[in-house]
Amino acid sequence: MSSAKGPEPAGEGGMPPDPAEFLRDMADAGLGYARAERDRVKILVGERGGRIAGGAVLVLVVILLLAGLVLMVSVAWGLWLGQRLQDPVVGFLLAGATYLALVGFFYLFWRTVLRDRITLFLLNAIHGEE
Repeated sequence: MSSAKGPEPAGEGGMPPDPAEFLRDMADAGLGYARAERDRVKILVGERGGRIAGGAVLVLVVILLLAGLVLMVSVAWGLWLGQRLQDPVVGFLLAGATYLALVGFFYLFWRTVLRDRITLFLLNAIHGEE
């Protein structure tokens, strides 16, 4: 049979296609797409989670190594001062006082200049402004 638009496509056995079968096929294709998309999102989330976890482990290891380095430098500083002053206890006391002074200077610098600059930098970065 033909119409003004041309011949109708034939289904199985020369019959016109069944609309219910077409809709079932479309629903199956949609479900297949949804499943594939779900699997793709799972893979992406897993990959990003792995990257974040790897970065966190790296940061943790670097922090631990830096803490060990600071500890060893502190001990060496205390021993060196103790040797110069002929009293290890005073050397370690002065090493501790040195760190206390550094923390005090950082706190003053933080309160006057650094805090506002970091806050503005973060706000500009969030809003994409330079």
